[in-house]
Amino acid sequence: MAATLRLPLEVSHTGTLRTLEQDSPAELAQSARSLLSTVIGERGALPDYGLVDQLGAVGIDAAEIEHALAEWEPRIQEPQATLIAGRLADGAALATITVVI
Repeated sequence: MAATLRLPLEVSHTGTLRTLEQDSPAELAQSARSLLSTVIGERGALPDYGLVDQLGAVGIDAAEIEHALAEWEPRIQEPQATLIAGRLADGAALATITVVI
């Protein structure tokens, strides 16, 4: 399978950039974290990518998270999107997001 860069970038002990297997649970979790930590308008090439800046706010909107995942990361299917949104709405840290496939 194809490889994708691990983000943030990491260098192995041999000096190569570390990667993740594309479509693996770790790569999907990385993709979700990237999406959910990006504020709409932050990426010039994809101005609608991300969320309204609400992470860390009280009363985070789980429906908005589910919508962003459905639109920008369709590889994360139900019930995973609902579980991720619910955990974040309940105050879980974004770094703790896991994806089960």
